[in-house]
Amino acid sequence: MTELNRRMRRIVFAVSVCFFSGILAPLFAKNPKRIDRVLFLKHSISDRDEVKACYPDGVSQTLKVADEVLNQTYLFRYDWDMEKTHTVHQFKGSIDWLAMPNGDPEWCYMLNRHKFWIDLGRAYWLTGDEKYAEKWVQDCTDWIKKNRREEQSGLANAWRRIEVGIRCENWIRTYEFMQGSKALTPEFVALFKKSLKAHGAFLDESYNYFSKTSNWGILENYGLFCLSLFFHDSPEAVQWQKHAIDRLNRSAFLQIGTDGVQWEKSPMYHNEVLHCLSGLVFLADRFKVELPNQVRDITHKMALANVQWMKPNGNQPLFGDSDDTDLGHMWVKSAISTKDPVLVKRMNFSGIDYESYFDLDRRTLKKSKRWKGSDPKYTSVYQQVSGDLYMRDGWSSSSFYGSFHLKNLYCGHGHDDLLHFTVFGHGRDYLIDSGRYTYLDKPERAYFKSSKAHNTIGVDGLDNAVYTSSWSNSWEPSSDYQHVKIASWGVWAEANNTAYSRLDDPVQMKRSMLYIKPSLWVVMDNFHSKKVHQFNQYFNFLNNKQRVEGEVLRTTYPDHNIHVRFDSKVRLSREVSEYSEEYNKKKPASRYITKCEGSELVSLKTLIYDPERGTPILHSVRVTTRTGGEVEKSVAEAFEFIYDGCRYVLFVQQNVPAPMTHFFKVGERFVDAKVALWKVGTAYNKYLLCEF
Repeated sequence: MTELNRRMRRIVFAVSVCFFSGILAPLFAKNPKRIDRVLFLKHSISDRDEVKACYPDGVSQTLKVADEVLNQTYLFRYDWDMEKTHTVHQFKGSIDWLAMPNGDPEWCYMLNRHKFWIDLGRAYWLTGDEKYAEKWVQDCTDWIKKNRREEQSGLANAWRRIEVGIRCENWIRTYEFMQGSKALTPEFVALFKKSLKAHGAFLDESYNYFSKTSNWGILENYGLFCLSLFFHDSPEAVQWQKHAIDRLNRSAFLQIGTDGVQWEKSPMYHNEVLHCLSGLVFLADRFKVELPNQVRDITHKMALANVQWMKPNGNQPLFGDSDDTDLGHMWVKSAISTKDPVLVKRMNFSGIDYESYFDLDRRTLKKSKRWKGSDPKYTSVYQQVSGDLYMRDGWSSSSFYGSFHLKNLYCGHGHDDLLHFTVFGHGRDYLIDSGRYTYLDKPERAYFKSSKAHNTIGVDGLDNAVYTSSWSNSWEPSSDYQHVKIASWGVWAEANNTAYSRLDDPVQMKRSMLYIKPSLWVVMDNFHSKKVHQFNQYFNFLNNKQRVEGEVLRTTYPDHNIHVRFDSKVRLSREVSEYSEEYNKKKPASRYITKCEGSELVSLKTLIYDPERGTPILHSVRVTTRTGGEVEKSVAEAFEFIYDGCRYVLFVQQNVPAPMTHFFKVGERFVDAKVALWKVGTAYNKYLLCEF
């Protein structure tokens, strides 16, 4: 080696030492906070311009929320806030972290989840303005000092386990956005980490049987898992991670049915659980943490359940305690982790949302754009464990869609909606679930949970359930029979409701539904009793854009309407009702109620259809025994109708006859079935539906 080469190497070495001493050493020595493992934020300050260009609305909302927090003004309006608010509250002077300005403890819980701090962090990251970091340090310090774990007496609302779990993720996310700020002094960072470790110890020690079977347990232990990664080099981390994974795996097994639906049957809380489990899988993949295959499979099924019940506008249904929320955010992590074409298609359709963007590095963003997506091979699907049927004619935003709830599950977040159905088409809701509005135990809670707030059936003006409190009933309706047949042309489904077995004269109710693609529903409601009762049907609409002409209700939008043709036996009335598309918000709506008195068997037929496809009217077809004897309608009925250019005959057996008379003659066709559907003019033995 020449002398010149030696001198050049010494120069390069000296420059390197100076460079690393001047740049890296201060980071390690003076700012140890800068070397924390980054869990979520995968973009640098150099990406700020890209974020501003791609997500102007998200950036604007971030700065708006951050500036509100600077002024100690709070309005909980994130898409996935479990309890949104619509009235601004401002603290004058210091913040009361246990405040309940509207009397609802849910407000206090939302305040103590600290999701708005993430926007303080984003605002600092986007602008570099120290006022956002200084405010966070001030408020976080204030919260820690006022809400010490060892002084929990009177602090229950700040230290509910569910809030503790949610805070862990929100605090870490905020902290990552604040890196580089002068406000993050060594003293504050030490205080912050000490409090986070107290959160971890609390979550690790307070796990109980309620947590195993409640969405709480999932939210708690996802927070604990995040802490185990954040404090990866601490002695507690190994135990926290093991416990978190074991508990999440066990809870997922207990809480999620084989159809992928969380047992509380509320899409809102299903998706809170999915957020945590998909986050678990996503972070485990990022940091090479081994997970049981079971929890991966369950998380995948939960994401697919979201696809199945998703309305054509991309929102989750208002089923149980849920809001009418866009599902776009929910596809990303599951699609990235599984690369399932169905989830990829939904992710590509919705696009990478503003919040998810920060979690994805450039390499992942680039790769995901090349993945091929596809719609499910099915259109309609029956979630058999939860008992919910979802019908649709396709996967476009203009498709028709309906839901039919054949089972009731007894839990606080469930509503009195056994045999309830909805109809959606042309991008809008027609027949709706009325929503939830509040959790406070007051008349509004009973109102929005009631069977009348759903498109159900009832007896003598009574509700199916007997409401006791916000979270319980003294009598629960149940279904003792469910049958679903899905075919390429549509769906047949039926179920019983035993709610009125509680009456001195018990009444049995059955609802059957025939769906023919793309947009015809034939609903048949049967009531059996010995004495005379009043039988009711309830139809809830989004607004007052309807008019009734004879036996037909017509929606009155400028275009794309539906018609509802009621049975000629009923009397129809309308009342002003209420609709709540999200927590703490309601508006006027319309409810139509049918009434019909009778005993023995009373059968009501209702047609719901898109008039652009024609006007189906049921015409009775004579039914006889095989020897020509007349058959009573209480035994069997048949109807002919024209829809979308095709003539159909529907045969329904109401009561099982004696064995020697099980053949019926419908027009010129012999039928041996409980339910049969065929097109007129087709081959004699060719049925669309033939159920025994």
